[in-house]
Amino acid sequence: PPPCCSPRSVPERHSRRRAPIGARAAFAPTEADKADLARIESYLNAITTIRGKFMQVAADGGISGGKAWLSRPGNMRFEYDPPAPFLLLATHGQLVFQDFSIKQTSQAPLGSSPLGILLGSKVALSGEIAVTALTRLPGEIQVSLIRASAPGDGTLTLVFVDKPLMLRQWTVLDAQRNLYQAQQNVIDAGRARLDLAALQRQRDRSEEHTSELQS
Repeated sequence: PPPCCSPRSVPERHSRRRAPIGARAAFAPTEADKADLARIESYLNAITTIRGKFMQVAADGGISGGKAWLSRPGNMRFEYDPPAPFLLLATHGQLVFQDFSIKQTSQAPLGSSPLGILLGSKVALSGEIAVTALTRLPGEIQVSLIRASAPGDGTLTLVFVDKPLMLRQWTVLDAQRNLYQAQQNVIDAGRARLDLAALQRQRDRSEEHTSELQS
């Protein structure tokens, strides 16, 4: 799969509450933390469509970028800018990655990616989704999340502008230490949706291409 980007470094002088990946008990939220997490949870569950530009940084330092569309629940499309020969889709619970340069298509369960947290039908920042860090900067809140049952799958970090709360950036660090980072330029509650029929046709073509390669 394609690589991506890491959470921004946070100056030590600002408030930072962080726990190692997998160490759920190490993060003990204060009452203020709980209030902020409740606000974030409500905000995320009100969003159906997210669009923005993304940057991807590979483990070897290679950089690429493009446009990202997310439509909750469960659908996503990453279109890479030339010359990167990649397309990344999510639909019907699967991630589909195409590398046109070598005519290769690969698939994986959406639940194996930290992005699956953001694409779920309901976002709950407790139970299966564990908060590993909550950071406050002036006018900003940053939250890092993992799946409690599979912390090694990676981390999703969300950066919000505060008062009013608005998602500004998200970052995925996957199990291969690849990093994806997206700056949001459009977030709305359903006015702009992905063309899901087109997404399904693209997925079908990907599956046909995979079958041809395997035959």
